[in-house]
Amino acid sequence: MIRLGSLTIDFSAQLASLGKEPVSLMPRDWQLLAFLARHPNQCFSRDQLLDQVWGMDFEGGDRSVDTAIKRVRKALRLWSETEGEISTIRGMGYSLRVY
Repeated sequence: MIRLGSLTIDFSAQLASLGKEPVSLMPRDWQLLAFLARHPNQCFSRDQLLDQVWGMDFEGGDRSVDTAIKRVRKALRLWSETEGEISTIRGMGYSLRVY
C-alpha cells in the first residue's frame, strides 16, 4: 500500500481511494496508476509505459497511453494539486509527481 497525501493505492486489493472515497478505474487504468505510483517522480515515455503496463505483445498504438492517462487524470480530479499530479513532460513522457 502506498499513500500519496489523500491518495491511497492498495496493490493487494487493486483499489485506489481519495480519502475514504474509492476511485473508479478500468483495469488497464488501474495498472497504469499502480505502475506510476511504484515509481513516483520518474518520467516514462509512451513506449516504456506500453511495455510495462500493456505488455510487449500489445498491438495498439502509443496513443492508447494518452487516452488512459486522460482517464486516470479525470478519475483523480479531486486529488489536491498540492499533493501530486500526473504531469506531461514535454518531449519525454509522463510522470506521477508527488509534492
